[in-house]
Amino acid sequence: MKEGKEKGQTIMSGFVRRPLMAAVLISLLGAGGCGYGGGQKACDIRFPPQEAPAVVDGRIVGRIYAICDQRPQAHHLEYWLAKRNTNGAFAVTGDRRSSDRIPAKRRTDYDAVTVRCERGVWRVEARATGSLEGMPFDFSTFSGNLAVAASDC
Repeated sequence: MKEGKEKGQTIMSGFVRRPLMAAVLISLLGAGGCGYGGGQKACDIRFPPQEAPAVVDGRIVGRIYAICDQRPQAHHLEYWLAKRNTNGAFAVTGDRRSSDRIPAKRRTDYDAVTVRCERGVWRVEARATGSLEGMPFDFSTFSGNLAVAASDC
């Protein structure tokens, strides 16, 4: 894995990635998404480590957590691993999780999603729905990509 900084960008596995936070913030502001109610920011969804899935002991592992400035009244989170298929789109694979646990001001970790290690390009995808200050939200996001070679498995 190649890491470095270049004008606010992170270089990983030969790909230039902008920090996920900026993309999430722009998406949320434009779509009124997860964690926004009445114009106030409430929650961020993040994907540790380094904002992408990882290969661990022969499995692809995706982790996710939420952290809130303001606790929503309701919060339903669905998340899964997705693999890029031959036409370039990402498709849901195997393990799909959901939780109604409402994130707090401190980091709230959710169970990891895992699948058997397989060559390809992987990411974690998530959708959060709920309400904040009586205003509903519905937000979808995804992690950075992980390119897995057969030798990585």
